[in-house]
Amino acid sequence: MKKITKFKSDDGEEFDSKKECEAHEALISEADHIFRDWPVPVDKGCGFSNGDGYISLDKNMYERTRNEFLDLVLKAFPKWGDMKKVVEITRKMDSNWGIIGRYLGDSDTPLYHYWCQFMDVDTKALRLWGQGYYAHNPDKGEQVEWKKVKKWSEK
Repeated sequence: MKKITKFKSDDGEEFDSKKECEAHEALISEADHIFRDWPVPVDKGCGFSNGDGYISLDKNMYERTRNEFLDLVLKAFPKWGDMKKVVEITRKMDSNWGIIGRYLGDSDTPLYHYWCQFMDVDTKALRLWGQGYYAHNPDKGEQVEWKKVKKWSEK
């Protein structure tokens, strides 16, 4: 039998080294800071997820969050093939989010959770929905602004 040491981050992930754990927590901390003003629905049930309304996004907050998040993706994964080009297109056109999500999902990074927030946004109307289905089919959701909201930093 051999004694081993593991390190557990605040979000429950386990690592073999302290350095890996600290890098993981620093990445989450930086992403949380980027999303500090992002709206979070207060919903005791699942109404928001089921299309019972949307949250209007402030254009400046959305663009700042998007651009800082894309910068973080490039910083965290500098050797991802054509990611710099993909990020440039995403920044200009608010498209190509899918390929970024594919990379994040395949790499098992905590940034995938943050990326999912952008998938719930109807970028034409700047409305955050409870799931991507309503972001792509806004006419299927209730056309009511969700009023019970707090900031990401207040979670």
